[in-house]
Amino acid sequence: MLKKIKRILHEKKEPLLAFAQEFKDVEHNYKDLSPRFLFGLFLIFISFVIGWGGPIVALWYGITHSTIAVPALVGTLAYGLGWVLTPIGLAITAKDNIYYLRYFTSKFILRLYNPLDFPSVMEILTPVFIAVLIVLWIIFKWSAPFQLSLVILVCIHQILLVISLLVPNIQLLSRTARGKDLEVLKELYPDDDLARLISYWQSCRFIFRFDDGVDPDLTPDILRILEREGVYAVFAITGRHAEQYPDLVREVAARGHLIVNHSYSHPNLFSLLTEKRLREEMVKTNHILQNITGKQPYLFAPPIGHSNIFLRKTLHLQKMTALGWDVNSHDVLRLSESKKQRFLDSLLTAPKPAILLFHDGLYAPGTPHKAQTLELLEKVFALLHKF
Repeated sequence: MLKKIKRILHEKKEPLLAFAQEFKDVEHNYKDLSPRFLFGLFLIFISFVIGWGGPIVALWYGITHSTIAVPALVGTLAYGLGWVLTPIGLAITAKDNIYYLRYFTSKFILRLYNPLDFPSVMEILTPVFIAVLIVLWIIFKWSAPFQLSLVILVCIHQILLVISLLVPNIQLLSRTARGKDLEVLKELYPDDDLARLISYWQSCRFIFRFDDGVDPDLTPDILRILEREGVYAVFAITGRHAEQYPDLVREVAARGHLIVNHSYSHPNLFSLLTEKRLREEMVKTNHILQNITGKQPYLFAPPIGHSNIFLRKTLHLQKMTALGWDVNSHDVLRLSESKKQRFLDSLLTAPKPAILLFHDGLYAPGTPHKAQTLELLEKVFALLHKF
């Protein structure tokens, strides 16, 4: 059944996307809708609340008071009233219903063919947890088993929320693009730099990503190695460093590498930023990079790979996508020889294509960052030459 559905969706992809494209750039705010249309929507909403909520409340009353007559009468009237209000609401909203139905359907189609925009794990888990609580309450009422279940579910939910905010590169709270998503990004953002990047991994296993730069003590050496190997990479640049070293940013862009927004100040408490501060970090860096390179970044690399409850909304407003990674070299830390080897061994089983994370700035105190990053980079290329 699932294979049949996938086949149909694949066959109908072009006409469905053509339909959705017509409404793609039309953004509506409910504040802009006419009072008539809003009142019609309100009646439709109330019809569902009364039509379903009324019988449920009546049933609960009948069970708790051991009676049938009153609940049966009230439930029937509520259900009937719901059916009366629905067509009234539809009539009031009139032909506008068709337009908004097409609009929201087109948005669903675009999400269907863009896996990067599907709901995150936490968005799905939250209503699931609420539904489980309702079922448990119906079964156990306010008894000890229900109270224990309530505590357990709330604790699990909050633990997952904290994990999603603090664990780098995790996909619980927001979806980030990884190596396997590059082809999807190519469809979303037709860009020469991204196309070069994708054409490279088709003959190789890895995409190289360098965060926290640019740094005049390290970035030029990385650029020389990449040029020697004929490799195009991703540079996630902070706005602050771009302001300090604009010529180096221009050189990165001139060599055909993909430049990504990495916030302005690289806040270590990125997960706790307010919506306003998050937007400022993103927008300010976009303006700086665009003024330097002439191109507006369309990818955002969250600092430390952390998430934020406002990240998805901000990305949507800026028409950007979050970029993650597949394998972390941990070159910002002081690594033992065994840990370096463990990183190299992990590349043998990494997905294809895999985004490899390196850094050219913001290192931990005492880290031999330049030597260590260049060493790991050279070892990865030596490994690639064996394939």
